[in-house]
Amino acid sequence: MPAVGRNSPCPCGSGRKYKNCCMRRNELDRSQLRGASLMVASLMSEIEQFAVGPEHTADVDAAFEVYWGGAYDTGGFDEADRGSMLRWLEWFALDYRVGPERRRPIELYAEGPGRELPDEYQPLLAAISQATMGLYRVQGAQPPRLTLLDVLRDQTLLEAEDAVLARSARPGDVLVARAYTLEGTIHLTSASLLLPGEFEVGMAEYVRNAFRTFVAERGKATWDDFFRNNGHIMMAYLLSYRAEALRALIGPGTRFHDPLTTRDKLREFTRAARARQEEAQRQQEEAEFLGAAAHRTTSGLLLLGDEESEPAPPAKGQEEPRRPTILLPGRDG
Repeated sequence: MPAVGRNSPCPCGSGRKYKNCCMRRNELDRSQLRGASLMVASLMSEIEQFAVGPEHTADVDAAFEVYWGGAYDTGGFDEADRGSMLRWLEWFALDYRVGPERRRPIELYAEGPGRELPDEYQPLLAAISQATMGLYRVQGAQPPRLTLLDVLRDQTLLEAEDAVLARSARPGDVLVARAYTLEGTIHLTSASLLLPGEFEVGMAEYVRNAFRTFVAERGKATWDDFFRNNGHIMMAYLLSYRAEALRALIGPGTRFHDPLTTRDKLREFTRAARARQEEAQRQQEEAEFLGAAAHRTTSGLLLLGDEESEPAPPAKGQEEPRRPTILLPGRDG
């Protein structure tokens, strides 16, 4: 996509200048993708590639359906924007259970390829493996630090280091993020999602209801236990009808990314793919029917049914039966 000037009309069609419309949100998306340290980025990339390996193909398809709330054609993977795909990949690698033993891909990675990592990577791998989702309210931002209120767990304040988000977040914003502690400092993964504060109440209520059900079914359980089994729960809220009225607050013309645009593209891709499949099936069935049931008579007519329906030629010495005469009004009257 060509670069857009700060004072040019915003490509979203809002009629406002780009700098006063989508520029900050687009810069945040790009910065998050490149903002992680090289060590974190390279490790996460390796873990995610391991997670979606050939041995986990069936789990990948099932997880994609769970996360996006529907059975979408997997050919639509390319329809997802990079930020949304990274959020799904991170959730799949760190939370989803794969294989007959239903273990997290990052656990399998740590016991396999992860053992060959250089020593300096081992503390980071252990820290990321313990990271769980959370819902945070931004209390303050002083780059590179964020002051966050943990909305769900115990209403405690924490200081997290994330230079990219600290430049973009404002007090009152909501942050759906996965936090981990390394060498005494709290960090956020690059798949964090910033949302307007209006999302907090509904999302918190939705997640608390799910947590109560989880505890009732399993007995004693912590928020970390819950999120390791339901790390997609905030996405489920965004996909639900409860959040539909708030969608106008995110996406084009705002500071916030709208992950539902990917869901919409997946829906459209799947709808079109199914229509193509149905048309191809119809054409195939029609061709098979005509091929099996149709034949041409000696006079060149295309007939349906048994080939024996064409009269046999007369035996030698026999008179050919007379064909019936069709009387045409005006000609034979």
